[in-house]
Amino acid sequence: MVGTKYLSLEISEYCNLDCKHCMQGEKQNVYMSDEVIRNTFRNINKIEELIITGGEVFLCYERVKIVQS
Repeated sequence: MVGTKYLSLEISEYCNLDCKHCMQGEKQNVYMSDEVIRNTFRNINKIEELIITGGEVFLCYERVKIVQS
């Protein structure tokens, strides 16, 4: 097990908006798999700051719930 000061997860590349200032590029219907999310947290025992990012992360709320558990 390892600890980390910062962890940023880009759990989605999909967004329902079209903001001119967005730096994500073209919208893609791509999501981080549940397995990858779970495996990430199995190998880390301490995180000081967790950043959940992507397109619009609440469009894939089921994956956000996995991070919470």
